[in-house]
Amino acid sequence: MDKELIQEINYEISILIDSGFYYNDEILEIIEEQFIDEDIPLDILNNMILDRYNENISKQKDWEEKKLTLIDLESVLIRLIKKR
Repeated sequence: MDKELIQEINYEISILIDSGFYYNDEILEIIEEQFIDEDIPLDILNNMILDRYNENISKQKDWEEKKLTLIDLESVLIRLIKKR
């Protein structure tokens, strides 16, 4: 696989994972169909999907912390408004 093909596949995988509508197996099927003319081993595709999926999950772990921070900020703002 050349570098451009890898970048294109990673881009497609990222879009599918970020959408949140597809499971890993579905993404593998979609990528297989899109790049059917390319000779890409399934284990490599699966690893690319899992790497991107794990990366996405680790980003989402921060969401709860950020949500709490926003809730704390909101409560402070409400108290400030009430003091006026």
